[in-house]
Amino acid sequence: MKFKKIFLYIVFFILLLVIFLIQKRVKVAFLTINRTNTYKVVTTLRFNMKLFQEKCYLDQNKNNLGEYPSFSLLKSKKMLPKDLQLIKPNILKAHGYYYTLYLPKDITNQENFFIVYVWPAEYGVTGDFIMHVNQTNTKLSGKLKNSGIKQIPNIDAAYIKQGKNFKFSGKVKKDWSVLSK
Repeated sequence: MKFKKIFLYIVFFILLLVIFLIQKRVKVAFLTINRTNTYKVVTTLRFNMKLFQEKCYLDQNKNNLGEYPSFSLLKSKKMLPKDLQLIKPNILKAHGYYYTLYLPKDITNQENFFIVYVWPAEYGVTGDFIMHVNQTNTKLSGKLKNSGIKQIPNIDAAYIKQGKNFKFSGKVKKDWSVLSK
């Protein structure tokens, strides 16, 4: 009788361990799929922003050099990847991640620069990384744990500020690493 009871406890413990290990693998697989899909979306999004700018769909200062568009303008030209949902004018959501866009305030710099940050809707559940991409297709990965619509990364999340007004110093902060250039 005592042996049977011990045996059942061991079997129960082994089952719990198996369930735990399976759940962990499923979670890792889910996060990997979301990360892969997000990387593809960011690549397409950056390509479409570059195409919009090169086609000169927006030229506010009439100098035949197009400006980079807002997410809303990309949507109006049907250039947003299909799986992206526009939440706010410059906030998108897909695959468990939010995407935000920073454009310079002056038109001339809008012809040259943009930054898109990507972060998980729920850190550790829908995603586990924060990413940056810009007009040159430089992709950076950060160790920040931003999560949800209320924790939008600041424009300078990946870069060291230069002077009083934010300028692209080109110097990446220590807790960010280059994924691709």
